[in-house]
Amino acid sequence: MMVGLLDWIGREWRGIPAPRRWVLKAVAWGLAAITVWQVLCLPAQQRLDQVQVQLNRERALAQQLRRLSATSAALPTPAQALTTARLNERARIDGLQIVDMHSNGSQVTMTLQGRPHILTLWLHALEQDGAQLTGIRLQAIDDQLQAQLGVVIVDG
Repeated sequence: MMVGLLDWIGREWRGIPAPRRWVLKAVAWGLAAITVWQVLCLPAQQRLDQVQVQLNRERALAQQLRRLSATSAALPTPAQALTTARLNERARIDGLQIVDMHSNGSQVTMTLQGRPHILTLWLHALEQDGAQLTGIRLQAIDDQLQAQLGVVIVDG
Protein backbone atom coordinates (compact mmCIF):
# COMPACT_ATOMS: atom_id res chain seq x y z
CA MET A 1 0.00 0.00 0.00
CA MET A 2 2.71 2.48 1.03
CA VAL A 3 4.96 1.60 -1.91
CA GLY A 4 2.06 2.17 -4.31
CA LEU A 5 1.40 5.59 -2.79
CA LEU A 6 5.04 6.60 -3.10
CA ASP A 7 5.13 5.47 -6.73
CA TRP A 8 2.02 7.49 -7.51
CA ILE A 9 3.50 10.61 -5.80
CA GLY A 10 6.76 10.16 -7.76
CA ARG A 11 4.90 9.93 -11.09
CA GLU A 12 2.79 12.98 -10.29
CA TRP A 13 5.87 14.96 -9.18
CA ARG A 14 7.73 14.19 -12.41
CA GLY A 15 4.64 15.28 -14.34
CA ILE A 16 4.84 18.80 -12.89
CA PRO A 17 6.90 21.23 -15.03
CA ALA A 18 10.36 22.07 -13.59
CA PRO A 19 9.65 25.78 -12.83
CA ARG A 20 6.56 24.83 -10.82
CA ARG A 21 8.49 22.13 -8.94
CA TRP A 22 11.07 24.77 -8.03
CA VAL A 23 8.30 27.06 -6.67
CA LEU A 24 6.77 24.16 -4.71
CA LYS A 25 10.18 23.29 -3.24
CA ALA A 26 10.73 26.92 -2.23
CA VAL A 27 7.30 27.06 -0.56
CA ALA A 28 7.98 23.75 1.22
CA TRP A 29 11.35 25.00 2.50
CA GLY A 30 9.73 28.27 3.59
CA LEU A 31 7.02 26.40 5.50
CA ALA A 32 9.67 24.17 7.07
CA ALA A 33 11.66 27.23 8.16
CA ILE A 34 8.54 28.85 9.67
CA THR A 35 7.70 25.62 11.48
CA VAL A 36 11.22 25.34 12.91
CA TRP A 37 11.05 28.98 14.02
CA GLN A 38 7.67 28.41 15.68
CA VAL A 39 8.93 25.31 17.49
CA LEU A 40 12.32 26.64 18.57
CA CYS A 41 12.27 30.44 18.71
CA LEU A 42 8.83 31.38 20.01
CA PRO A 43 9.09 29.39 23.27
CA ALA A 44 12.55 30.88 23.76
CA GLN A 45 11.12 34.38 23.22
CA GLN A 46 8.37 33.70 25.73
CA ARG A 47 10.93 32.49 28.29
CA LEU A 48 13.03 35.59 27.57
CA ASP A 49 10.00 37.83 28.18
CA GLN A 50 9.28 36.04 31.47
CA VAL A 51 12.89 36.38 32.57
CA GLN A 52 12.82 40.10 31.65
CA VAL A 53 9.74 40.64 33.82
CA GLN A 54 11.38 38.76 36.68
CA LEU A 55 14.59 40.77 36.26
CA ASN A 56 12.66 44.06 36.38
CA ARG A 57 10.90 42.88 39.53
CA GLU A 58 14.23 41.94 41.14
CA ARG A 59 15.77 45.28 40.16
CA ALA A 60 12.88 47.13 41.79
CA LEU A 61 13.32 45.05 44.95
CA ALA A 62 17.08 45.67 44.93
CA GLN A 63 16.50 49.40 44.56
CA GLN A 64 14.03 49.36 47.44
CA LEU A 65 16.50 47.36 49.55
CA ARG A 66 19.32 49.82 48.76
CA ARG A 67 17.05 52.73 49.71
CA LEU A 68 16.07 51.07 52.99
CA SER A 69 19.69 50.08 53.70
CA ALA A 70 20.83 53.65 53.11
CA THR A 71 18.11 54.89 55.42
CA SER A 72 18.94 52.43 58.17
CA ALA A 73 22.67 53.16 57.78
CA ALA A 74 21.96 56.85 58.35
CA LEU A 75 19.95 56.12 61.50
CA PRO A 76 21.77 56.40 64.81
CA THR A 77 22.65 53.15 66.52
CA PRO A 78 21.32 52.49 70.01
CA ALA A 79 24.73 53.47 71.35
CA GLN A 80 24.24 57.01 69.98
CA ALA A 81 22.24 59.43 72.05
CA LEU A 82 18.83 60.39 70.67
CA THR A 83 18.66 64.18 70.33
CA THR A 84 16.27 66.63 68.71
CA ALA A 85 18.85 67.16 65.96
CA ARG A 86 19.02 63.40 65.27
CA LEU A 87 15.23 63.10 65.29
CA ASN A 88 15.05 65.95 62.81
CA GLU A 89 17.78 64.44 60.61
CA ARG A 90 16.21 60.95 60.65
CA ALA A 91 12.82 62.34 59.63
CA ARG A 92 14.34 64.45 56.86
CA ILE A 93 16.43 61.54 55.49
CA ASP A 94 13.36 59.30 55.36
CA GLY A 95 11.38 61.94 53.49
CA LEU A 96 9.02 62.83 56.32
CA GLN A 97 7.75 66.34 56.87
CA ILE A 98 8.06 67.76 60.39
CA VAL A 99 4.90 69.77 60.88
CA ASP A 100 5.64 70.79 64.47
CA MET A 101 8.34 70.13 67.08
CA HIS A 102 8.54 71.35 70.68
CA SER A 103 11.13 70.46 73.27
CA ASN A 104 10.61 70.64 77.01
CA GLY A 105 13.70 69.36 78.75
CA SER A 106 14.10 65.68 77.88
CA GLN A 107 10.58 65.50 76.37
CA VAL A 108 10.02 66.27 72.68
CA THR A 109 6.55 66.59 71.22
CA MET A 110 6.49 66.41 67.47
CA THR A 111 4.07 66.08 64.57
CA LEU A 112 5.31 64.25 61.48
CA GLN A 113 3.61 63.66 58.16
CA GLY A 114 4.49 61.38 55.24
CA ARG A 115 3.65 58.29 53.27
CA PRO A 116 2.06 55.72 55.58
CA HIS A 117 4.55 52.88 55.12
CA ILE A 118 7.54 55.23 55.46
CA LEU A 119 6.15 56.80 58.64
CA THR A 120 5.35 53.44 60.22
CA LEU A 121 8.82 52.12 59.34
CA TRP A 122 10.32 55.27 60.86
CA LEU A 123 8.33 54.82 64.07
CA HIS A 124 9.30 51.15 64.24
CA ALA A 125 13.00 52.00 63.79
CA LEU A 126 12.67 54.66 66.49
CA GLU A 127 11.31 52.07 68.93
CA GLN A 128 13.91 49.49 67.89
CA ASP A 129 16.62 52.04 68.72
CA GLY A 130 15.31 52.19 72.27
CA ALA A 131 13.41 55.48 72.14
CA GLN A 132 10.72 55.83 74.77
CA LEU A 133 7.46 57.06 73.31
CA THR A 134 5.23 58.80 75.83
CA GLY A 135 2.27 58.93 73.49
CA ILE A 136 1.29 58.62 69.87
CA ARG A 137 -1.73 59.61 67.80
CA LEU A 138 -2.10 58.72 64.12
CA GLN A 139 -4.37 60.45 61.66
CA ALA A 140 -4.91 59.88 57.94
CA ILE A 141 -4.85 63.05 55.83
CA ASP A 142 -5.56 62.37 52.14
CA ASP A 143 -2.92 59.81 51.11
CA GLN A 144 -0.58 60.85 53.94
CA LEU A 145 -0.33 59.69 57.54
CA GLN A 146 0.23 62.18 60.34
CA ALA A 147 1.70 61.14 63.68
CA GLN A 148 1.71 63.25 66.82
CA LEU A 149 4.07 61.75 69.35
CA GLY A 150 6.00 62.40 72.49
CA VAL A 151 9.56 61.10 72.80
CA VAL A 152 11.94 61.06 75.77
CA ILE A 153 15.40 62.09 74.56
CA VAL A 154 18.85 62.93 75.83
CA ASP A 155 19.06 66.71 75.52
CA GLY A 156 21.53 67.80 72.89
